[in-house]
Amino acid sequence: MRQESYREVRRGTSTQLCHWLTSTVNAEVSQVSGYQRPAPANAPAFDAAVEDVAAVTHRLLAALPKP
Repeated sequence: MRQESYREVRRGTSTQLCHWLTSTVNAEVSQVSGYQRPAPANAPAFDAAVEDVAAVTHRLLAALPKP
């Protein structure tokens, strides 16, 4: 199953965009940290990074015109 592209998701609902964004950000933070699933001791830092990246990405996407 292929992942939907950003343009496909932007044409859909805001719920689809949030789900796509969360999945994508989790994958990116995992790559940067080197952990697919962080240890319980590292989970707060991992979760905070996901929230920060998602917020910045959401602001960027909101500022762009819809395709």
